[in-house]
Amino acid sequence: MTFDPTTNTPKVNNPIEAEYLRRIVTVLILFALLFVVAGLVVFVTRAQNPSCADLRKRVDDATRAYQAVLGQSQSIDKNYASYQSTITRLRGDLIANDKWREYAERDIAEAQRDRARCERDASILAAGACANVTHRIETAEKRLTYARANQAKLETDLSANQQKLATARTALGAASASLTSAQLDLEEANKALAAAGCGSENKFGVR
Repeated sequence: MTFDPTTNTPKVNNPIEAEYLRRIVTVLILFALLFVVAGLVVFVTRAQNPSCADLRKRVDDATRAYQAVLGQSQSIDKNYASYQSTITRLRGDLIANDKWREYAERDIAEAQRDRARCERDASILAAGACANVTHRIETAEKRLTYARANQAKLETDLSANQQKLATARTALGAASASLTSAQLDLEEANKALAAAGCGSENKFGVR
């Protein structure tokens, strides 16, 4: 190989040198392609296989989401149980109030009968009983008025709590579905972390 004095570039003098140069150029091109392919492989691998930091972040995010849904589910469940307990109590109060109303109505009827008897014969009852008939009627009527008002209040409270219970039942079903979904997400995140050989750092268990 010599140099052309007019261009100062190498000039191949024989076919052997030309073949040698072609091989060197070919090897250099192959190396360049190899680096490009290697870079693409690393890029694609990282895209398909997130780093341990990314996987741990996924687990942390899934854990926080699960804990948030779990807290909401437990709160709704607590409210649901509270509404059930209140409804049971109100139904018992209505039964008791109904008995008090019946007692008041019975006392009014008895006092009115005694007043009618006293009007016919003041000595028919024990001494002073006829004088007390009016007070008996008034007292029983007050009890009856209270029982009727209390019944209306209890029925209103019962209806309100029954509506709350129905709403809580619907919310509880939705929360249960969300909790199942969040649990599956957390399990998948932990599996991906373990499969990548990063180890699990989940601090919260799932039920």
